Amino acid sequence: MTITVSVPDELAAEAFARGLSVEALVEQLAQRAVGREVERSYSPLGPGRLTPEKAADEIRELRKGVTLAGLHVKDLISEGRKY
Repeated sequence: MTITVSVPDELAAEAFARGLSVEALVEQLAQRAVGREVERSYSPLGPGRLTPEKAADEIRELRKGVTLAGLHVKDLISEGRKY
């Protein structure tokens, strides 16, 4: 694929400093971006799925500070145990 773009001077200077052509630098940056996306979405359970540990961590993080009409979840559980 061939793409023609206007390259900012800073990008051209960075490519020159690294001893690369602008095309080679852009290709490296694109490969790194794709690699990070693949790492982020990889799971042994399938694409886009979280491992149980990561899912539990996300649930714990999401529940912090959650209230219902000013009552915390722990207070509601304690109240429910009374009856």
